Amino acid sequence: MNISLIVEDEALLCDVYQKILKDLGNTGQIDFFETNVATNCHEALTFIEKCVEYKRNINFSILDYRMGGPENTKMTTGLSIGLKLKSFFPQCKILMITSLTNGYVLHSILKRLKPDGFLIKSDIDLPNL
Repeated sequence: MNISLIVEDEALLCDVYQKILKDLGNTGQIDFFETNVATNCHEALTFIEKCVEYKRNINFSILDYRMGGPENTKMTTGLSIGLKLKSFFPQCKILMITSLTNGYVLHSILKRLKPDGFLIKSDIDLPNL
């Protein structure tokens, strides 16, 4: 079974992303995913570590760049989670989503992570998503 990980701290967006994946699976446009949600970097890292431990591959991930969560973790952004995902699951397709428009940050994400997709939240509307 395909496993997806949504890392987003806004509950409404988590629901939207899950619905989109479910609808695409129901129409046969993509394979079905076991969808998992993490609302902060600590939860995401814990899920990644469990997948590694139980030899389960994460095939697809939607990552928000700016995340909340415990400050005592080294993982503080979707970029750091994405790099961790790629180190354990190099085949994982990553869609990075951010509300930031800072050129330096965007360049850093694209250069270091090389995500398979990249969206800026202010450029997204539901019909085009």
